[in-house]
Amino acid sequence: MSWFGWRWVVRLVDVVLPPCCLWCQCGLPHRSGKKFCSACWAELAQEVPSKCLWCDAPLVQKPSSARCASCQSWPRWLGPVVSLGPYQGALRRAVLRGKTVHGEALVAGLGQELGQEVQRRGLAPAELVVSVPLHWKRRLLRQTNPAATLALHVAQVLRLPCRRLIRRTRATQSQGGLSAWARWRNVHRAFAPWSKVDLRGKTVLLVDDILTTGATASQAAGVLRHLGAGQVLVAVVARATPPAVRKTSAPAAPTRFPHPQPSQELLNGVRK
Repeated sequence: MSWFGWRWVVRLVDVVLPPCCLWCQCGLPHRSGKKFCSACWAELAQEVPSKCLWCDAPLVQKPSSARCASCQSWPRWLGPVVSLGPYQGALRRAVLRGKTVHGEALVAGLGQELGQEVQRRGLAPAELVVSVPLHWKRRLLRQTNPAATLALHVAQVLRLPCRRLIRRTRATQSQGGLSAWARWRNVHRAFAPWSKVDLRGKTVLLVDDILTTGATASQAAGVLRHLGAGQVLVAVVARATPPAVRKTSAPAAPTRFPHPQPSQELLNGVRK
């Protein structure tokens, strides 16, 4: 079919199935390309008074340096981080809904917005997009994979290839409710390469739905690093406040965390 024919097909679909906001279901202007109405987007992507210039973490006061206490111990090749907003309010509910089978369209819309946010930030150009993998047992239970869906639509916006390069070697405990140290211990060496690939010197964009301490992103990015990646950028829908800086009675997270180190165990995990 010619381009002219496809244009009429698109117009017909807009008439029969008019576009609507993925959050409140209200009608949207035809051919606007938008997935959310202005009111809902203002509620979802809330601005925070102050955030870290490197990891996008919400802060109580303006940062005094390029990195906050949460990301100072990260490897130098991990980051910066791009997020749509803090993990609270409507955006938190959207992330949680996206983890269900009924949230697939919502995740796709958030993925497009996340890709546009990466463009607006003007980061160093990535060469490919990779998602943080979900263990096959959890994927079977949920019947959806939000990180993979996000990565696919981010890649479409950025016009980059989206590849499956990482796999989970074991089913880890849910990170929710764990302390900062427990989060790092929970995902330590939980990832391995999916296949042999040469990423020597490449900049990779790692995509997930939420980032809190950076434990999961650091471990997954470590695999990309071992495959030769020079820099690993991170894009997430929501940036949660790290447990170490929350106003609670919980003990502060350790100043240093275990980073992924080259090991024969990891190299042996490469699938032939």
